[in-house]
Amino acid sequence: MADRLEEVKVAILGCGKLGTAILQGLLQSTNPELRMSHVTVTTKTLEGEDRIKNAIGFMDSNSPKVEFCSGNTSRATQLADVIIIGCKPKVLPEILSELPAQNGGKILISLAGGVTLDDLARMYRSTHPMMGDEVDPFIVRAIPNIAASLQQSATVCSSLTQDGRDLTTRLFNMVGRTKWVAEEHMYTASALCASSLAFYAAMVTAVASSSEMPAEDALELAALAMQGTASLVLAGRAPEDVICQVATPGGSTEAGLRILETRGVAESLVSAMKETSEATRTMGKGATQS
Repeated sequence: MADRLEEVKVAILGCGKLGTAILQGLLQSTNPELRMSHVTVTTKTLEGEDRIKNAIGFMDSNSPKVEFCSGNTSRATQLADVIIIGCKPKVLPEILSELPAQNGGKILISLAGGVTLDDLARMYRSTHPMMGDEVDPFIVRAIPNIAASLQQSATVCSSLTQDGRDLTTRLFNMVGRTKWVAEEHMYTASALCASSLAFYAAMVTAVASSSEMPAEDALELAALAMQGTASLVLAGRAPEDVICQVATPGGSTEAGLRILETRGVAESLVSAMKETSEATRTMGKGATQS
């Protein structure tokens, strides 16, 4: 059973921006829970291979071997214990159809937003008729984010069975933290854990741009303040308590908070998260109807 492996072989199919971030994080990880011994990667174009090679840079002799197998999905997945599919939802049926037979016991992880576990299983079985004692791979939906490149991803996963969860958890713990949720929460999780990075980046940019100091210094300080806020919350401090500690009655912070309230910033963020979640759901429907 793959879950007992101390070493793991990984294939990343359709290695785009998110797949590259995961690859970077895995290669640089010093997490003792697991060790990658071999990684195979496929991309749509040769330019994609060059992009990834530039992103991962120089690897020493202790780094796992990275083999590029674009155009040869069979080779890419032949030895893999874990197959990560990083393509967009609309391309998922094509990628699944290229998988060779006999993937039983392997873990198949889809990063395609909005495509349900049932739909993944149905698409897989439609191109892989069951023969003899063959069994399906363990199918997992995962939502990491691009901070995986720095081992700071918040990755949310869902599966219909417990099989494969231990290895999946240890794998994503190499690039951050991992949390399992019921599948019904995956649309919201996509907005919370992945899309929200763009919203936070927009906010930190706006906060920094209000300063008259050099832009680079302002951005660094604003980002550090955001990081500090996150650290306080992760340490157990309620967001409301952080606000109360910083915003003294009649003080300057309270004046700024009134502006945020007047402009409806909180309501706008809630609307953005809901719209993002619904868009993810719609993308998944498009893939299953193709």
